[in-house]
Amino acid sequence: FKIVGNENPKGSSSQFKIDGLVNGATYYFAIRAIGENYEISEFSNTIMVIPARKEDIKRIIVNPVYDHSSATWSRDAGRLAFVTTRFRNEHLLHSVVHYSLSSGEYERLDVTTDALFPSWSPDAQRIAYNGGSSSDQSHIFIYEVDSDITNQVTKAEMINWDPDWSPDGRWLAYVSGNSGIDHQIFKISATGDEPIQLTHDAGSKFYPNWSPNGRVILYSKSVPLDDGTHARDIYMIPADGEAPTLILQLQWEDHYATWSPDGSQIAFVSNRSGHPEIWVLEIASNTLRQVTGTFLVSRVGSAEWSPVDNRILFTDLPDQNLYTVALD
Repeated sequence: FKIVGNENPKGSSSQFKIDGLVNGATYYFAIRAIGENYEISEFSNTIMVIPARKEDIKRIIVNPVYDHSSATWSRDAGRLAFVTTRFRNEHLLHSVVHYSLSSGEYERLDVTTDALFPSWSPDAQRIAYNGGSSSDQSHIFIYEVDSDITNQVTKAEMINWDPDWSPDGRWLAYVSGNSGIDHQIFKISATGDEPIQLTHDAGSKFYPNWSPNGRVILYSKSVPLDDGTHARDIYMIPADGEAPTLILQLQWEDHYATWSPDGSQIAFVSNRSGHPEIWVLEIASNTLRQVTGTFLVSRVGSAEWSPVDNRILFTDLPDQNLYTVALD
């Protein structure tokens, strides 16, 4: 069937509001544009929409000076760590910031000015991050919150990035590779022993996320498409390195997969509805629902599920502010 969209008066000329859809139903759209002289374009790529109630979004931090990215919860969900980015002398400087949700107080951590992807340890005493970034090398570090001591964990001269703690605090999963080769998922002990490679197949991997029971790790994988572009599929792999399992495979970019506290659901960022939004997969029923999607937030940048409840922390694009969205 055909639905004619009306231009959204509050949005850009490329945004449309479609009324009359059934809440919770899944719709697939392909768009054609009709010009002033009735010339008709080719159909667009397919987009997927699941209408839902208006999302319960709360703005956490808005700062017109700094961009915010790579936000992560402490394990009690009382604090955040995130990266602020600013320009100085034509250079980008990154800082890891510790933020209390109850008091609103900031503390800039004494780490390098190229720190990215912070991750809280389960005991909230350590923050792992990657730093020393260059075109061909970066490393995983652990910052001790109470003592301000930083220890380098990885030693291999690779691009090592995006660490994620195991629930028992003994291991870090992370991405490692070099320019021109596929990046793979590794794990390494928090004491910096020899790393263990978990994935070996073709296609670069991104954004590892450990399950609450510590048995498996989620990640996204870049997959080439026939039109020369790339999709990102979501996989999970046992933490001992057995064969990975495909979770979501379509022509869209699905990434930043993150577990619910009880391990029954996976939230992720996907452009399947036209631009990046948060979606949730219920594992037992294999059902999807779209969580964000109104015009309040332009595009979702990254997402992480709260360790203790049904809130998801995310950044928006292009403004890079911090928000939470509460699920039913």
